[in-house]
Formats: sequence, structure tokens, C-alpha cells
Amino acid sequence: MNGTDDRERKSWYRSFAEVAMDFVPGSGVARAAFEQMRVRIRRDLEEELDLLKAERERDQQTIARLSDVLERQQSALEALVEQAEARDH
Repeated sequence: MNGTDDRERKSWYRSFAEVAMDFVPGSGVARAAFEQMRVRIRRDLEEELDLLKAERERDQQTIARLSDVLERQQSALEALVEQAEARDH
């Protein structure tokens, strides 16, 4: 299922929930509670997404640093091998 289908399903669900609330006694209260809950959930999800993006950025920086260390160690090892080969000849 692609993103468009997900959005359509969410949109359909939201529309259904709003229409259903029109027939419930105290629907104004229910609608306000539904909207407040939706806003709170969205805010929580956005905060979690921001945290995950920051964690991903830190992970990418760590990977870059480890890659640099690996390259330096590999170069040093190659230099040692060349020195050993030169000494043996």
C-alpha cells in the first residue's frame, strides 16, 4: 500500500469519526476531545521524529569518524607491510 492510500484511509477514518460524533449526545465535547487527542498525538509523533532524526545524525557522524579511523589504520598497516617487504628484499 502506498502513501496515498494511507492518507486516503486516514482521511476517510477522520471524516467517519467526525460524522459519527455529530450523532452522539455531547458531540461538541467529543469533537473537541477528539481534536485535542489528535493534536497531542501529532505533537508527540513530531517530537519523536525530531529525536530520531537527531539520533540518526549522531549515528552518521559516528560512522564517518569510524570510517576515518579505519582508513588511517589501513594506511598505517599498508605502510608497515611495505616497510617489512622492503627490509626483506
